[in-house]
Amino acid sequence: MAPRLRRMYTYRPRRRTRGKEIYKQAIHDIKHRLSTDVNGFLVLWKQGNTTQLVNAKNQVKADFLKHSEEMLHLAEKMGPKYVRAVRNYLDSVDAIVDTSEVELDDAKVNSCFVASEKLDRELLAS
Repeated sequence: MAPRLRRMYTYRPRRRTRGKEIYKQAIHDIKHRLSTDVNGFLVLWKQGNTTQLVNAKNQVKADFLKHSEEMLHLAEKMGPKYVRAVRNYLDSVDAIVDTSEVELDDAKVNSCFVASEKLDRELLAS
């Protein structure tokens, strides 16, 4: 008598999670990290001493260089309107990071805030 083979069920892969939702959350998390660093730098620019300011600026630069490429890569997976919003935000953060301590003005800070709000609206829109 031949061995009895067990019945093989058809393969049904698990439903994948929505990629766009995960990308949006990742972009939001990176934006939050960069915004926190920039806000800390701005507070120290107004109130801190020079050593604290230099340390905060180095931290912002390091985080910006580490996370900006990943943020752009995620935005490219999502579409051109997200790439535009992310680039505007990263350009405004870069303008703050690359300034010297003396020439930081309110227009750069305001443009960073506006770019951050636009990125939030793009992420929430769809």
